[in-house]
Amino acid sequence: MDERVAAITQAGARVVHGVHALLWALDMLAGGPLSGRPIREVRVRFNRFIYLKTPLSLQIHDQTEDAVIASAAAGDAAAMALTIYQGSPSDARSNLSSDVPDTWLGPEPSDPDEEQMDGASGWLSPPNGSDMLPASFPALSSLIAPQRVISIALMSSLVGMVCPGRNSIFSSLAIELQDRDKGRPGFSWQARRPDPRYNRVDLVAEGSGLRQTARALIRPTPVAAPSIAEATAKVCANEFADRRALIIGGSRGLGAATATLLSVGGAKVTLTYHSQVEAASTLAAEIQDQCGADAVEVIQHDVRCMDNRALDRALQTCTHIYYFPTPKITRQHTAIFDSNAFRDFCSVYVDGFSALCTRAVECSSRTRLGVLYPSSTAVSERPRGMTEYAMAKAAGEVLCAELMRGHPQLSIVAPRFPRVLTDQTALAIPVRSISAIDAMLPCLRSENATR
Repeated sequence: MDERVAAITQAGARVVHGVHALLWALDMLAGGPLSGRPIREVRVRFNRFIYLKTPLSLQIHDQTEDAVIASAAAGDAAAMALTIYQGSPSDARSNLSSDVPDTWLGPEPSDPDEEQMDGASGWLSPPNGSDMLPASFPALSSLIAPQRVISIALMSSLVGMVCPGRNSIFSSLAIELQDRDKGRPGFSWQARRPDPRYNRVDLVAEGSGLRQTARALIRPTPVAAPSIAEATAKVCANEFADRRALIIGGSRGLGAATATLLSVGGAKVTLTYHSQVEAASTLAAEIQDQCGADAVEVIQHDVRCMDNRALDRALQTCTHIYYFPTPKITRQHTAIFDSNAFRDFCSVYVDGFSALCTRAVECSSRTRLGVLYPSSTAVSERPRGMTEYAMAKAAGEVLCAELMRGHPQLSIVAPRFPRVLTDQTALAIPVRSISAIDAMLPCLRSENATR
């Protein structure tokens, strides 16, 4: 819901809640092919994020007397898969008790640990004002009854606000309509962790004429920058005292790790941020508290625009430039190649870097300026869904060679880093990756990478 917080999650930006998209799709179908025909069950998989202001299309793939199979696509990527089974609601069977404590919905989402999730239960009542919701989905409310629409919407509150809560991603939902309810608004719910090796939670809810079974993923929490203590334990005092470093994109990830390592090693650091002012300010305060008020300076900078006097002043005095701006890496499309995504990556990894190096040559009087341009093993490995990113990084590597040929004072290195654990690479199902400190420290110590 918060743009700044969303930027450091796997989504990278604010998204439409999956249950909202589901209700929209069911309302469209209820006003069309499902009109006047009872529903007994709905199954849905949430496959991809749906970003705000992205056109969403609904497509029916198959329709029989008993079922409708459909999907919703954001752009050219299927975001949600639906199967609706038609027929009379089933006989109500109750596996959950209604005699359970009320679950309080506060203004902030809960953040339970794994032990608290496993076996958690309660009764979740609709919040005040929820009786207005069915008016937004009139065809569906007419077909299945308003209280069921409210109960489906309430599953989003259960997953996103209660369990798993703050760090959750809704994965799938099965809805079974029943012929009667418990006579109490809302539903009884229960959660369990079926396998601790996988970051998922299974939930069951009963009430308001529905039995709902959901699966949610526990989203990794934002990856914190290396602490001062971690860096101090690995860096010698004054190891980098001869450097005045300009770190482009230094608020999080590799940039934040570089700022921390260099600062505790005695370097004077200027770090830039694009939008994450709080992360940049927090990092700078931690460094200043340990290394002194003059150890780090923070400036705002967009690499797509070089009109920045504060940046020019930093370029006049810096001995090293470290380039870490990172647009959203994983893009959601099914085409082999997306030219818009490629242009977006190139605006940062090619155009922005070229403009920065050119400006550095104009501003600096140094005969030697070290530049680090971190590339990626994705250039050679080309993971699925990262074609445009890999192509832009490859183009950046070529640019590095051309910039050094045209500007002999530049000493640019472009090491290909393996998968590094950052906000963008952290997944609900963990995969092997190295820490930002382990990635950067050998590189910073390499004479070739810094001179």
